[in-house]
Amino acid sequence: MHQKGIGRALYECLEKKLKEMGILNLYACIAYTSNPNQYLTNGSMYFHQKLGYELVGTFHKCGYKFGNWYDMIWMEKIIGEHKL
Repeated sequence: MHQKGIGRALYECLEKKLKEMGILNLYACIAYTSNPNQYLTNGSMYFHQKLGYELVGTFHKCGYKFGNWYDMIWMEKIIGEHKL
């Protein structure tokens, strides 16, 4: 179902509902590799970037799967105003 707009539509709906609930920040924890392969292409990172998320942190070689070590990245999107 890649490239059909379903993920974007889901995220936009979710973001709208969370904003209505008073949520100000959104976060995503995503597997990342500096050497994309058949198991991890970094597509999730690019998807979140297109939605306005920004990289805020990297945990190096903390996830292991399919015989490879992967980084985990944290991405953030501010969706509301932080008032005092």
